[in-house]
Amino acid sequence: MARNNTRPAVSSWWQERWRRWLDRRIPPAPTRILDRRHLFVFASRLGWWFLAALVLVFIAAVNYQNGLAMLLVFLMAAVGLLSILMAHHNMSGLSLTGLDIEPVFAGERGEMPILLKAGKPAWSVALGTSRDIQTTVDVPKDGSVLVRLKSQTLRRGVYPTERAYVETVYPFGLVRCWSWVHLGQVWVVYPRPIEPPEHMPSLREQQGDDGEPVASDEWGEARRYQPGDPVRRIDWRAYARTRKPYVRERQPESRGATIIDWDDYPGVDNERRLEFLCYRLLEAEKAGEDYALRLPGTLLPEGRGEAHLRLCLYALASFPGGRTP
Repeated sequence: MARNNTRPAVSSWWQERWRRWLDRRIPPAPTRILDRRHLFVFASRLGWWFLAALVLVFIAAVNYQNGLAMLLVFLMAAVGLLSILMAHHNMSGLSLTGLDIEPVFAGERGEMPILLKAGKPAWSVALGTSRDIQTTVDVPKDGSVLVRLKSQTLRRGVYPTERAYVETVYPFGLVRCWSWVHLGQVWVVYPRPIEPPEHMPSLREQQGDDGEPVASDEWGEARRYQPGDPVRRIDWRAYARTRKPYVRERQPESRGATIIDWDDYPGVDNERRLEFLCYRLLEAEKAGEDYALRLPGTLLPEGRGEAHLRLCLYALASFPGGRTP
Protein backbone atom coordinates (compact mmCIF):
# COMPACT_ATOMS: atom_id res chain seq x y z
CA MET A 1 0.00 0.00 0.00
CA ALA A 2 1.38 3.40 -0.99
CA ARG A 3 2.09 5.78 1.87
CA ASN A 4 0.05 8.95 2.10
CA ASN A 5 2.38 11.98 2.04
CA THR A 6 -0.43 14.53 1.94
CA ARG A 7 -0.17 15.55 5.58
CA PRO A 8 3.59 16.45 5.50
CA ALA A 9 3.05 18.39 2.27
CA VAL A 10 0.15 20.35 3.77
CA SER A 11 2.16 21.01 6.95
CA SER A 12 5.12 22.27 4.93
CA TRP A 13 2.81 24.49 2.88
CA TRP A 14 1.33 26.06 6.02
CA GLN A 15 4.76 26.57 7.55
CA GLU A 16 5.95 28.37 4.43
CA ARG A 17 2.89 30.62 4.38
CA TRP A 18 3.32 31.33 8.10
CA ARG A 19 7.00 32.22 7.54
CA ARG A 20 6.16 34.60 4.72
CA TRP A 21 3.42 36.24 6.75
CA LEU A 22 5.83 36.74 9.66
CA ASP A 23 8.42 38.29 7.34
CA ARG A 24 5.82 40.84 6.25
CA ARG A 25 4.39 41.43 9.71
CA ILE A 26 7.67 41.42 11.67
CA PRO A 27 10.56 41.96 9.22
CA PRO A 28 14.16 41.38 10.36
CA ALA A 29 15.70 44.30 12.25
CA PRO A 30 18.78 44.65 14.54
CA THR A 31 16.53 46.09 17.26
CA ARG A 32 12.84 45.38 17.72
CA ILE A 33 10.58 47.29 20.13
CA LEU A 34 7.46 45.23 20.70
CA ASP A 35 4.10 46.93 20.22
CA ARG A 36 0.56 45.86 19.36
CA ARG A 37 1.61 45.06 15.77
CA HIS A 38 4.19 42.52 16.93
CA LEU A 39 2.37 40.95 19.90
CA PHE A 40 -0.15 38.12 19.85
CA VAL A 41 -2.33 36.95 22.75
CA PHE A 42 -3.78 33.47 23.03
CA ALA A 43 -5.03 31.20 25.78
CA SER A 44 -2.52 28.92 27.47
CA ARG A 45 -3.27 25.29 28.35
CA LEU A 46 -4.28 26.40 31.84
CA GLY A 47 -6.39 29.13 30.24
CA TRP A 48 -8.39 26.58 28.24
CA TRP A 49 -9.14 24.61 31.40
CA PHE A 50 -10.12 27.86 33.10
CA LEU A 51 -12.49 28.68 30.22
CA ALA A 52 -14.03 25.21 30.38
CA ALA A 53 -14.61 25.63 34.11
CA LEU A 54 -16.21 29.04 33.52
CA VAL A 55 -18.63 27.55 30.98
CA LEU A 56 -19.60 24.74 33.36
CA VAL A 57 -20.19 27.16 36.23
CA PHE A 58 -22.25 29.38 33.93
CA ILE A 59 -24.44 26.44 32.83
CA ALA A 60 -24.95 25.38 36.45
CA ALA A 61 -25.76 28.95 37.53
CA VAL A 62 -28.37 29.37 34.80
CA ASN A 63 -29.84 25.91 35.36
CA TYR A 64 -30.26 26.32 39.11
CA GLN A 65 -30.76 30.12 39.00
CA ASN A 66 -28.08 30.54 41.66
CA GLY A 67 -27.01 34.15 42.16
CA LEU A 68 -23.75 33.33 43.91
CA ALA A 69 -22.75 30.99 41.09
CA MET A 70 -23.52 33.73 38.55
CA LEU A 71 -21.39 36.14 40.60
CA LEU A 72 -18.54 33.61 40.40
CA VAL A 73 -18.98 33.49 36.60
CA PHE A 74 -18.60 37.27 36.33
CA LEU A 75 -15.59 37.19 38.66
CA MET A 76 -13.89 34.49 36.58
CA ALA A 77 -14.62 36.39 33.36
CA ALA A 78 -13.11 39.54 34.88
CA VAL A 79 -9.96 37.64 35.83
CA GLY A 80 -9.67 36.30 32.26
CA LEU A 81 -10.02 39.74 30.69
CA LEU A 82 -7.60 41.23 33.21
CA SER A 83 -5.06 38.53 32.31
CA ILE A 84 -5.21 39.56 28.63
CA LEU A 85 -4.70 43.25 29.40
CA MET A 86 -1.89 42.73 31.92
CA ALA A 87 0.00 40.22 29.75
CA HIS A 88 -0.08 42.59 26.76
CA HIS A 89 0.93 45.57 28.93
CA ASN A 90 3.79 43.53 30.40
CA MET A 91 5.32 42.89 26.94
CA SER A 92 4.48 46.19 25.27
CA GLY A 93 7.51 48.46 24.89
CA LEU A 94 10.04 45.69 25.52
CA SER A 95 13.15 46.20 23.34
CA LEU A 96 15.20 43.31 21.97
CA THR A 97 18.61 43.90 20.37
CA GLY A 98 20.66 41.20 18.65
CA LEU A 99 24.38 41.37 19.43
CA ASP A 100 27.21 39.89 17.36
CA ILE A 101 27.51 36.12 17.59
CA GLU A 102 30.92 34.67 18.39
CA PRO A 103 32.02 32.27 15.61
CA VAL A 104 32.17 28.57 16.49
CA PHE A 105 33.40 25.38 14.89
CA ALA A 106 30.98 22.90 13.35
CA GLY A 107 29.51 20.59 15.95
CA GLU A 108 29.89 23.05 18.83
CA ARG A 109 27.05 24.78 20.66
CA GLY A 110 26.85 28.44 19.75
CA GLU A 111 25.34 31.29 21.74
CA MET A 112 22.96 33.90 20.33
CA PRO A 113 23.17 36.99 22.62
CA ILE A 114 20.04 39.15 22.92
CA LEU A 115 19.88 42.33 25.01
CA LEU A 116 16.50 43.10 26.61
CA LYS A 117 15.62 46.64 27.71
CA ALA A 118 12.44 48.03 29.21
CA GLY A 119 11.24 51.46 30.32
CA LYS A 120 8.91 49.76 32.81
CA PRO A 121 9.25 46.44 34.65
CA ALA A 122 8.68 43.37 32.49
CA TRP A 123 8.06 40.25 34.54
CA SER A 124 8.54 36.58 33.61
CA VAL A 125 9.75 37.14 30.04
CA ALA A 126 10.66 33.78 28.48
CA LEU A 127 12.96 33.42 25.45
CA GLY A 128 13.94 30.53 23.24
CA THR A 129 14.04 29.25 19.69
CA SER A 130 11.28 27.30 17.95
CA ARG A 131 9.00 27.48 21.03
CA ASP A 132 11.77 25.76 23.01
CA ILE A 133 11.92 28.02 26.06
CA GLN A 134 15.47 28.18 27.39
CA THR A 135 15.34 30.93 30.01
CA THR A 136 12.92 33.21 31.85
CA VAL A 137 14.03 36.62 33.14
CA ASP A 138 12.65 39.73 34.79
CA VAL A 139 13.66 43.04 33.21
CA PRO A 140 13.82 45.90 35.77
CA LYS A 141 12.51 49.38 35.11
CA ASP A 142 14.95 51.37 32.89
CA GLY A 143 17.28 48.38 33.06
CA SER A 144 18.61 45.70 30.75
CA VAL A 145 19.25 41.96 30.81
CA LEU A 146 21.57 39.99 28.51
CA VAL A 147 20.27 36.57 27.46
CA ARG A 148 22.32 34.00 25.56
CA LEU A 149 20.27 31.46 23.63
CA LYS A 150 22.16 28.27 22.84
CA SER A 151 21.93 26.38 19.55
CA GLN A 152 23.69 23.35 18.12
CA THR A 153 25.68 23.96 14.92
CA LEU A 154 25.78 20.96 12.60
CA ARG A 155 27.73 22.12 9.55
CA ARG A 156 30.00 24.94 8.53
CA GLY A 157 28.78 27.99 6.67
CA VAL A 158 27.63 31.58 7.00
CA TYR A 159 23.86 31.78 7.43
CA PRO A 160 21.21 33.81 9.30
CA THR A 161 19.87 32.76 12.67
CA GLU A 162 16.33 31.55 13.12
CA ARG A 163 13.68 33.71 14.74
CA ALA A 164 13.74 34.10 18.51
CA TYR A 165 10.56 33.27 20.39
CA VAL A 166 9.60 35.57 23.28
CA GLU A 167 6.55 35.17 25.49
CA THR A 168 5.04 35.82 28.91
CA VAL A 169 2.22 34.18 30.87
CA TYR A 170 2.22 36.93 33.48
CA PRO A 171 0.30 37.43 35.76
CA PHE A 172 -1.95 34.35 36.22
CA GLY A 173 -0.73 31.95 33.52
CA LEU A 174 -4.13 31.93 31.80
CA VAL A 175 -2.94 33.55 28.55
CA ARG A 176 0.37 33.84 26.79
CA CYS A 177 1.44 37.02 25.03
CA TRP A 178 4.11 36.15 22.49
CA SER A 179 6.05 37.21 19.41
CA TRP A 180 8.60 35.91 16.90
CA VAL A 181 11.46 38.33 16.22
CA HIS A 182 14.35 38.16 13.76
CA LEU A 183 17.21 40.39 14.91
CA GLY A 184 19.38 40.06 11.77
CA GLN A 185 22.09 38.02 13.46
CA VAL A 186 24.36 35.73 11.44
CA TRP A 187 26.00 32.44 12.34
CA VAL A 188 29.63 32.05 11.27
CA VAL A 189 30.47 28.35 11.62
CA TYR A 190 34.04 27.31 10.85
CA PRO A 191 34.84 23.82 9.56
CA ARG A 192 35.55 21.22 12.20
CA PRO A 193 39.37 20.92 12.50
CA ILE A 194 40.59 17.43 11.57
CA GLU A 195 44.24 16.45 11.48
CA PRO A 196 45.26 15.47 7.91
CA PRO A 197 47.23 12.31 7.12
CA GLU A 198 50.96 12.56 7.69
CA HIS A 199 51.73 12.50 3.97
CA MET A 200 49.44 13.08 1.03
CA PRO A 201 50.91 13.90 -2.41
CA SER A 202 50.01 17.44 -3.36
CA LEU A 203 49.52 18.90 -6.80
CA ARG A 204 53.01 20.35 -6.66
CA GLU A 205 54.42 16.85 -6.09
CA GLN A 206 52.50 15.25 -8.92
CA GLN A 207 54.50 14.64 -12.09
CA GLY A 208 53.65 15.27 -15.72
CA ASP A 209 53.58 12.57 -18.36
CA ASP A 210 57.32 12.95 -19.04
CA GLY A 211 58.27 12.82 -15.35
CA GLU A 212 58.86 16.60 -14.97
CA PRO A 213 57.09 18.66 -12.34
CA VAL A 214 53.97 20.47 -13.45
CA ALA A 215 54.96 23.67 -11.64
CA SER A 216 56.81 26.38 -13.53
CA ASP A 217 60.27 27.30 -12.22
CA GLU A 218 59.76 30.95 -13.05
CA TRP A 219 56.50 31.26 -11.15
CA GLY A 220 57.24 28.74 -8.41
CA GLU A 221 53.90 26.88 -8.28
CA ALA A 222 50.90 25.99 -10.40
CA ARG A 223 47.34 25.00 -9.64
CA ARG A 224 44.37 23.73 -11.64
CA TYR A 225 42.62 26.34 -13.75
CA GLN A 226 39.45 27.82 -12.25
CA PRO A 227 36.80 29.77 -14.20
CA GLY A 228 37.66 33.47 -14.04
CA ASP A 229 41.46 33.03 -13.92
CA PRO A 230 43.35 35.27 -16.41
CA VAL A 231 44.21 33.40 -19.60
CA ARG A 232 47.68 34.97 -19.72
CA ARG A 233 48.63 33.05 -16.56
CA ILE A 234 47.91 29.58 -18.01
CA ASP A 235 51.03 27.39 -18.04
CA TRP A 236 50.93 26.17 -21.66
CA ARG A 237 54.03 23.99 -21.24
CA ALA A 238 52.33 22.07 -18.44
CA TYR A 239 49.19 21.83 -20.58
CA ALA A 240 51.20 20.35 -23.45
CA ARG A 241 52.58 17.67 -21.11
CA THR A 242 49.47 16.78 -19.12
CA ARG A 243 46.57 17.99 -21.34
CA LYS A 244 45.20 19.68 -18.21
CA PRO A 245 45.09 23.47 -17.77
CA TYR A 246 47.18 24.86 -14.89
CA VAL A 247 47.56 28.47 -13.80
CA ARG A 248 50.92 29.89 -12.72
CA GLU A 249 51.10 31.78 -9.43
CA ARG A 250 53.81 33.73 -7.71
CA GLN A 251 54.91 32.73 -4.26
CA PRO A 252 54.33 35.15 -1.38
CA GLU A 253 57.21 37.53 -0.88
CA SER A 254 58.44 35.79 2.25
CA ARG A 255 59.84 32.33 1.52
CA GLY A 256 59.69 31.51 5.22
CA ALA A 257 55.87 31.58 5.34
CA THR A 258 53.85 28.38 5.51
CA ILE A 259 51.59 28.02 2.48
CA ILE A 260 48.34 26.27 3.43
CA ASP A 261 47.09 25.28 0.02
CA TRP A 262 43.81 23.80 -1.21
CA ASP A 263 45.79 21.76 -3.74
CA ASP A 264 47.73 20.00 -0.99
CA TYR A 265 44.93 17.39 -0.85
CA PRO A 266 43.95 16.37 -4.38
CA GLY A 267 41.12 13.90 -4.74
CA VAL A 268 39.74 14.63 -1.25
CA ASP A 269 36.13 15.71 -0.68
CA ASN A 270 35.77 19.50 -0.49
CA GLU A 271 34.40 19.56 3.06
CA ARG A 272 37.15 17.26 4.27
CA ARG A 273 39.77 19.50 2.60
CA LEU A 274 38.37 22.48 4.49
CA GLU A 275 38.60 20.53 7.74
CA PHE A 276 42.25 19.68 7.01
CA LEU A 277 43.04 23.32 6.17
CA CYS A 278 41.29 24.49 9.34
CA TYR A 279 43.46 22.20 11.44
CA ARG A 280 46.63 23.43 9.78
CA LEU A 281 45.64 27.07 10.29
CA LEU A 282 45.13 26.50 14.00
CA GLU A 283 48.43 24.62 14.31
CA ALA A 284 50.35 27.31 12.43
CA GLU A 285 48.87 30.02 14.64
CA LYS A 286 49.66 28.01 17.75
CA ALA A 287 53.27 27.61 16.61
CA GLY A 288 53.61 31.36 16.00
CA GLU A 289 54.41 30.91 12.28
CA ASP A 290 53.57 33.24 9.42
CA TYR A 291 51.11 31.52 7.09
CA ALA A 292 49.19 32.19 3.91
CA LEU A 293 46.00 30.53 2.72
CA ARG A 294 45.35 29.59 -0.88
CA LEU A 295 41.86 28.56 -2.00
CA PRO A 296 40.50 28.25 -5.55
CA GLY A 297 40.33 31.83 -6.85
CA THR A 298 41.51 33.29 -3.50
CA LEU A 299 44.95 33.95 -2.02
CA LEU A 300 45.16 35.43 1.47
CA PRO A 301 48.64 36.91 2.08
CA GLU A 302 50.90 35.74 4.85
CA GLY A 303 50.41 36.92 8.38
CA ARG A 304 49.67 35.75 11.88
CA GLY A 305 47.69 36.80 14.92
CA GLU A 306 44.06 36.52 15.93
CA ALA A 307 42.78 38.93 13.27
CA HIS A 308 44.59 37.08 10.47
CA LEU A 309 43.43 33.71 11.81
CA ARG A 310 39.82 34.88 11.90
CA LEU A 311 40.12 36.17 8.33
CA CYS A 312 41.41 32.80 7.13
CA LEU A 313 38.81 30.83 9.07
CA TYR A 314 36.05 33.04 7.70
CA ALA A 315 37.28 32.29 4.18
CA LEU A 316 36.90 28.58 4.95
CA ALA A 317 33.44 29.06 6.48
CA SER A 318 32.17 31.08 3.50
CA PHE A 319 33.69 28.80 0.86
CA PRO A 320 31.04 27.85 -1.74
CA GLY A 321 29.15 24.69 -1.00
CA GLY A 322 28.22 25.47 2.60
CA ARG A 323 25.04 27.10 3.83
CA THR A 324 24.85 30.79 2.95
CA PRO A 325 22.13 33.47 3.36
